[in-house]
Amino acid sequence: MWVRGLGLGIAAALVGLFIVPPLKGLPVAGGWAAMAFVRSFLINGFWGIGVGLLLPWLTRQAQSKRA
Repeated sequence: MWVRGLGLGIAAALVGLFIVPPLKGLPVAGGWAAMAFVRSFLINGFWGIGVGLLLPWLTRQAQSKRA
């Protein structure tokens, strides 16, 4: 499941680099600065992995409370 979370983090990084800045009137991908890419993929990648690891546990907890 963590691999799906990593995919979610990568998708969030791509949206943050290529879609959000033009909407704000900023240069795409932080002006193509390498550190902007590294920072974005590290932060969003770890966030996605965390979601992928915690989500199965949280859904099991919610289902056990319903039963």
